[in-house]
Amino acid sequence: MKGKLTAIVAIVLAMSVAAQADDKKERRLRLNMDLGVPVQTKPPQTPSPPPPPAPVPDVPQVKLFAAPRFIYTPVLEFYVSTGIPYDIAYVGRDYYIFWHGGWFKSSFYNGPWTAVTPQMLPRALVKYNYDQVKFYRNKEFKKYSQERERYRGKWHDPPLR
Repeated sequence: MKGKLTAIVAIVLAMSVAAQADDKKERRLRLNMDLGVPVQTKPPQTPSPPPPPAPVPDVPQVKLFAAPRFIYTPVLEFYVSTGIPYDIAYVGRDYYIFWHGGWFKSSFYNGPWTAVTPQMLPRALVKYNYDQVKFYRNKEFKKYSQERERYRGKWHDPPLR
C-alpha cells in the first residue's frame, strides 16, 4: 500500500510540473484526483450539558409520620422542632418554617403552608436569623441530653393529625 501511494504522489508531481510547463504555452490542465483512501475524522467532542436543576417547590414539602417534639429555647423565647429533618418553629399558636429562602406559616406542623412576609412574622422570630435559631435550639437540646430526668425545660408535644 505504501508503494502504491508513493507512485501516485510521484505521478501527481510529474503532472503538476508538466502542467506548469504547458501553462507557458497558454494551455491549461486541470487535475482532480480521488485516491479513495478513507480518512477518519473524529467528530468534535462537545461535553454533554448538565442536567436541569431540580424544580424548587413553591411551598414546603413536609412529610412527617409522627408528631415532632418542640423544645422551648429561653434565649429565643419560642419552641423549635427536634428529631426531624425540618427546622420548624412553634410561636404562639402557629408553626413557621424557613424554606428555600422564605418563611411559611401553618396552623399545623405538617402544613398546609402559606408564604408570609417578614412583616407578618412574630417579633420573636424576626429577632434572630435562621442560623441563630438552629444554634440556640441545638444548645438547649444538648442541655436536655445531658440532664434528661433533671431537665426542667419546657416541651410542646402537638397531637398527631
